[in-house]
Amino acid sequence: MKVLIVNGCSWHNKGDVSIRLSMIESLRGALGSGTEISLLSMTPEIDAAHYGRYQARVLGWAVVTDFSRSKTYKVLSAAGSVTLLSLGAALFRVLRIRPGRWIGADRKKLLEAYIDADLVISSGGGFLSDNFPLAALLPNLFQLSLALLVNKPVVMYAQSIGPLKNRVFAFLTRMVINRAKVIMIREELSREWVTRLRLDRPKVHMTADAAFLMRPVDRDTARALLAKEGLDRKRPLVGMTVVKWSFPRLEEPGLKYRHYVKTIAEVADYLVEKHSVHIVFIEGVTDASGGGDRITTREVYDLVKNKDRVTVIREDYWPQELMGIMGEMDLFIGTRMHSNIFALISGVPVIAIAYGHKTHGIMGMMGLEKWVFPIETVQPDRLKSSIDELWGQREAMKGYIAGRIELMREQAARNPQIVKEFWESWPKRPTVPGKGGRDA
Repeated sequence: MKVLIVNGCSWHNKGDVSIRLSMIESLRGALGSGTEISLLSMTPEIDAAHYGRYQARVLGWAVVTDFSRSKTYKVLSAAGSVTLLSLGAALFRVLRIRPGRWIGADRKKLLEAYIDADLVISSGGGFLSDNFPLAALLPNLFQLSLALLVNKPVVMYAQSIGPLKNRVFAFLTRMVINRAKVIMIREELSREWVTRLRLDRPKVHMTADAAFLMRPVDRDTARALLAKEGLDRKRPLVGMTVVKWSFPRLEEPGLKYRHYVKTIAEVADYLVEKHSVHIVFIEGVTDASGGGDRITTREVYDLVKNKDRVTVIREDYWPQELMGIMGEMDLFIGTRMHSNIFALISGVPVIAIAYGHKTHGIMGMMGLEKWVFPIETVQPDRLKSSIDELWGQREAMKGYIAGRIELMREQAARNPQIVKEFWESWPKRPTVPGKGGRDA
């Protein structure tokens, strides 16, 4: 059986990586160890070196191949690629003509992966929102549309849906995902958007984020990683993640971003001075040019007064290693949702700063909604007050979190089983031969 996983990002996004690693392992467990899995990636050369350890094939998303070029070039390149891929898919759908050299080598390889797949699975995530329609929503909908064009069954794996406030984007989203066979959603707030979008064709299941099935490295390995970073347990450790958020749709986004950065810096100093901790910043999304979370981490660090009590981890660790490191924290304050999940998996109390409803929804499923602060309204004094309250009950909270994590694991384990049940009930069609049809 051949499975194509679409809608991923890149190795630089550790939340995305944790979802995909969990999917690879759990899907093979459900569908059989011989299942051939291919992934679409924005950075295929980098990803291939890592996912190769899991015997997964990595393909580049051949719509824009050079992200260093100008915006005009990228728009024109994307338009041309979308046209060629759509034409190639239509020719196969109608005339059974497989893509030829005219479509371009990378696009040919990509489209053949769709054609040869038995099942296309949308990687779990939060792209079904119109916060960033051009950068996230529309490209990901097109990846799903290609699967539909070549008549492949589509399953949506542990998704967040919404917000979709623009009617056009809501219509386009419904038009595509309502043709999926199964939709799994990872939190209750997305169920509201299932109703709003009138998604009446797919079977919809409430599950949990795929990353809840991940396991951290062992304790000795985690402590060795801490030592490598120059950290020890002489002082309590508080982990933090930040996000370079653009505050879409809000007035004065630059002012709000600066307020957020100042708030995190002020809270870091407060923790050092009030609770005598050492702060550990962990970057959940990076890239080779130093972008992503590194920009905001650097801006926060520049504002912190107690720099001698702050460590910034910049090593490119695997998600399991990051989980182990976060498991050594006494408290975690995260804006990256998957960094919060990593900490919670290890039983660490979390205060979450939410930039999307996925954070509210997932923390709510854990019964931890009290400890969530919207990024657009977070205030230093309220955050400090909650930190003091949680600090005093953190040992008791660890026991509560351990019980809730087991429930989330059970929900997350339903994802691959739902895929298996669907596949077993799906009427099988003859596999498209490798040399079948005609080459255009």
